[in-house]
Amino acid sequence: RLTRHFARDQLLVLLFDDLRDDATAPFAAAASFIGVDPAGLPTDLGRPVNRYYRYRSSTASRLARRLPRRLANGIGRVNRIDTTYEPLDPRVRAELQQRLADDNRALATWLDRDLSAWAP
Repeated sequence: RLTRHFARDQLLVLLFDDLRDDATAPFAAAASFIGVDPAGLPTDLGRPVNRYYRYRSSTASRLARRLPRRLANGIGRVNRIDTTYEPLDPRVRAELQQRLADDNRALATWLDRDLSAWAP
């Protein structure tokens, strides 16, 4: 649908898979695309930010919000447990792959990329 409003050369599509695997190349592509020198890579490029976490104590988390920011941040760091998302249920994954198969094939053609890892 975007191509109804923009020419192909005005669009840059980056895949999360590429960003996750090595953020350097997609960053350089985006910088070049908007006319910025890609040589100025951020030092923390590829470092996860806003990681998923849970709290050891939801009560401590709630109470810390009432404290001065510096103290609340310290309590938050001690109270936080970095964790990962639970894996996607295989049935849900299969349903999504099936439902999005036509769109993913069209995207693969449009990008001239192999997206077979997304296929059911």
